[in-house]
Amino acid sequence: MIWCDDVTKCTKCGKEVYMPFICNYCGNAFCADHRLPENHNCKNIHEALPPHARTSPPPPTSTSETIYTTSEPDWDSTEGEIVDRYFEPDGTEVIVRRVPIYAIERPEKPIWYFSKLELQHLAIGILLMFGVGVSMFYTMYFFAGLDPKWDFTLLLAGFATLAFLLHELGHKFAGIHLGNWSEFRLIKIFTILTAISVIPLNPLKIVCPGAVQVTGDTGPKNMGKIALAGPSVNLIQATIFVILANIFFLPTDDFFKVFIIAAYLNAFLGLFNLIPIGPLDGLKVIRWNKVYYLITIALLIGFLIYLFPRVSF
Repeated sequence: MIWCDDVTKCTKCGKEVYMPFICNYCGNAFCADHRLPENHNCKNIHEALPPHARTSPPPPTSTSETIYTTSEPDWDSTEGEIVDRYFEPDGTEVIVRRVPIYAIERPEKPIWYFSKLELQHLAIGILLMFGVGVSMFYTMYFFAGLDPKWDFTLLLAGFATLAFLLHELGHKFAGIHLGNWSEFRLIKIFTILTAISVIPLNPLKIVCPGAVQVTGDTGPKNMGKIALAGPSVNLIQATIFVILANIFFLPTDDFFKVFIIAAYLNAFLGLFNLIPIGPLDGLKVIRWNKVYYLITIALLIGFLIYLFPRVSF
């Protein structure tokens, strides 16, 4: 089973990038081709000039060429903390201020808002995930030499889909809460691979039709919090399923087995996404807070150790 996670869109061209470049002057995320201020027509490109060559931002033109003069600026910024003050050889006073890199306003829409396009992508993703779930559990029954229990197979496929859906919604709502634009989008290549995984008796399952895309403040702190939200949701789901299994059912009951498998699946997905490689959540969380990363890892491993001997069909 392979799982991937959230990506970011280049603000200039819309290309999906897993490791975006953040412009120090406008705070937006860009791909490698548009990472330089001059390549994405940065609205604050004048800040990249030497202090003595700065002027007020020129009015928009129909061409991408911009000419700056060394004349004295006709504006006086009063925002930000003054960190340095000095005079140029010609006597011009230069004031250096520390201002926030990111100036992202919270979305006006409520946190539970879903665009029409996002709902379409989510619907396709849910159908694909459910199909992969049915195929996965049918394959497990087949290779175990057991007759498939279709009612439990469908129920487990539903829990697998729920694990995926709530994981992604955890990223989405965390991103919106922190003031970012965050929406789920299908990723073409992974959507195709997920569709192929619906084929029964295929032991390799690609569980990644899409991911939450984030644009806005993509600094380490914000992205770390957004990344941790997904595995945290899986951890919460695993806890709920374990509690329900032990309160309402006996270990010999079929529903006990279903809830234990659902808990195990959530713990596994949460742990897998915390592997610190590529587009998975782990690297983002480590860059933000290693303590939270280790705590979450320990809790998920503890769940897997507890659940593994109890998993049965």
